[in-house]
Amino acid sequence: CYDISNLSGTNMVAGMCVLKDGVINKKLSRRFKIKEVLGQDDPACIKEVISRRLKHSIDNQNGAFGKVPDVIFVDIFFLFSTRYSFSSLKLKCFSPVMTGGI
Repeated sequence: CYDISNLSGTNMVAGMCVLKDGVINKKLSRRFKIKEVLGQDDPACIKEVISRRLKHSIDNQNGAFGKVPDVIFVDIFFLFSTRYSFSSLKLKCFSPVMTGGI
C-alpha cells in the first residue's frame, strides 16, 4: 500500500506499508524520499516510488525488498501512474480492482 505526503508541496515523501499474511510487517514498511519530482505532483511521485521499488526487486530479489509484490494497493487517482511503472519495467499489470464508495 502506497501513499504520498507533503507539507504544502514541499518535503515530499511516500509511504509503503507491507502486509504479510494479512498483518502489517513494520520491518518491511518504508518511507521514500522523492528524488526526481519537483513541486506537488502526487501521481508523478507514485510513479517514481513504485518504479524504484519494483526495479530494486527485479535487480536484487535477495535484497531488502525481496521479490516483486503479489499485490499493490494505491489510491484510485494513482492507477495510471502505477500501470506506467509496471509497463516501463516490462512487468505484467493486471486490471485494477476497486472497492468501496467509488
